[in-house]
Amino acid sequence: MIKLSLVVNAIEMEDVDTRTYIDLDNNEILMQNTFFEDEELEERLQTGNILPMPYYFKISNTELLREFIRKYIHNDQEYAYSLTYGKGAFRRFKEYLRYINKIEAYHKFIAENNIKIAKELLESNNIVYIDDLKNRG
Repeated sequence: MIKLSLVVNAIEMEDVDTRTYIDLDNNEILMQNTFFEDEELEERLQTGNILPMPYYFKISNTELLREFIRKYIHNDQEYAYSLTYGKGAFRRFKEYLRYINKIEAYHKFIAENNIKIAKELLESNNIVYIDDLKNRG
C-alpha cells in the first residue's frame, strides 16, 4: 500500500525539466531529467510497476491562478486576472499576492490541489493508499 504523501511529494517534484514516477513495488520516487538519458532508469520505466505523475504543465498553469483569484481575491479581480497573462505571469502574480498578504493562502491552495490530484490519480488507477495527510495543515 502506498502513502498519499509519497504521491504528493512526487507531484511537487515534477517540473518543466523533470518527470517523476513512483515505483509501486518499492514505494520509491523516480526522477527523469528530460535533458539526460539514463538507460537504467529507462529500463525500470519500461519493465517495472510504474505510476507516472501528471505532467507539470497540466497542473501548474494559469487556470490554477485564475481559480485562486475567483475563490480568494474579491477586490481588484480584474487587475489580478491581468497579471496571469504573458511572460513572467507567475512571478508578477506571486509578487501581487505578497503585496495583498495572500501568499500563504495561495501556497495552501496549491498544496490542497496537489492532494486532490494525487487522490484522483491513485483512485483512477485503482491503487489503494493510506491517507497520511488527513491532519495536514
